[in-house]
Amino acid sequence: MLGRRLHNHHALLLMALSTGLAGCTESLRIQEPSQNVLAPQPVVLRSMLQGVSSPSTLQEEFKMLAQNMPGFAGVFLDNGELTVSVATDDFPARSLQRVVDWARGYSSGARRSPSVKVRRVRYDYNQLLSQFDAINASLSAEDGLRSISIDESLGKVRLGISLSTSRASIQARIVSQGTPGDMVVIEEVEEAHPDATLNQIYRPVVGGLQIAYPGNPGPSPCTIGFNLYRQADDGFYPDVSQGLFFTTASHCSPTPGTVGGLTVYQPTASPSTKIGVEVDHAPILWGYPCPPLKIPCQWADILIVKYLDSIAVGYGAVANVNSSKTIIGYYNIQGTVSGSILGDPVTFVGQAGGKKTGRVTETCVTKQLTGVWQVCQYKANYAAVPGDSGGPVFVPYSAADPIGTPRVVGSHVSTAGTDRYFAPIAQIASALSHAYYWF
Repeated sequence: MLGRRLHNHHALLLMALSTGLAGCTESLRIQEPSQNVLAPQPVVLRSMLQGVSSPSTLQEEFKMLAQNMPGFAGVFLDNGELTVSVATDDFPARSLQRVVDWARGYSSGARRSPSVKVRRVRYDYNQLLSQFDAINASLSAEDGLRSISIDESLGKVRLGISLSTSRASIQARIVSQGTPGDMVVIEEVEEAHPDATLNQIYRPVVGGLQIAYPGNPGPSPCTIGFNLYRQADDGFYPDVSQGLFFTTASHCSPTPGTVGGLTVYQPTASPSTKIGVEVDHAPILWGYPCPPLKIPCQWADILIVKYLDSIAVGYGAVANVNSSKTIIGYYNIQGTVSGSILGDPVTFVGQAGGKKTGRVTETCVTKQLTGVWQVCQYKANYAAVPGDSGGPVFVPYSAADPIGTPRVVGSHVSTAGTDRYFAPIAQIASALSHAYYWF
């Protein structure tokens, strides 16, 4: 469950860290992660949003690190190796240790990294975030902006613009506003579209199966994410008296962001295949806390369906399939992590595309999806196709951590060209109106 401590840290080996800064090589003993103020706290799947507040995103975590440690520019995985970006030649060893502690508490991929390295960049995270906010406040979809994020591996702000937008005009505009030209990467991106086309009746119902709605054609089939309970009032145990629930994508509903009593079927709509009714949505917002000019917005493209009491449900299970999408077993989900960092490995299961693997390629991307800005989403390079929306995204099983993996990391949202986007678990936690107990 999300109310538990996210993970027990395992003993780490001693690692030599070659910084290569200021023409010298420094060796640092990377220690067991300490319980300091920068260590992430357990995340409870409880609403903090309710129309007025915003969740703690990876951007907020990095901002906190940067405020405490001048020169910090980001942390990510480079081919599985934990990498810390700094914008100074004299970043203190103690600060570096604290960043490593934080990363190992936040990311399972960071915990598995056998070594740590430092990458020198020009701009620190405070500088990047300042210009990110300035650009975010001045450019909108009407200007051709399709996505915006901070690339912690390059130490730059990354802008995605429509294929018909002039790269030179955008560059000139942001430079005229005071943003250094070498701080920004501008790239053309394709329009995102919902992945709204395992495809048989299957019981118990597990993550990754096809679901549908009455009146197809209409809303296209989507994918079951994760099965869960409502959280009991004590905040630590499931309230089994309320039955079981599952997640899928909010845009799969004909009324995204609004509970309309939609009936859900598995795998197709017929009198005998009804499995539940929608009961909760992440709201679509029209003001604060949407970023400037990013209205309407949504912190997570997620809805909750309550199962009928008569339906057999595989709690904590996601389908494992072969290349033909034949179910060959289950992933036994062990818990959750707050989110991912750049380079983290992820696995995805969708009813249309099957099981795919990849890595996080961009973090905290604010991305427009059919007129709604999805705030601080994650981009990854796993394959997905229409119909996979709502599918489970999770940290893959690791033989080095058989008790702690696989772990829930998010819910698949959309595809744009070769890119895939998912909503991180911490924002799903914030966006729902009830507290839920997962695993």
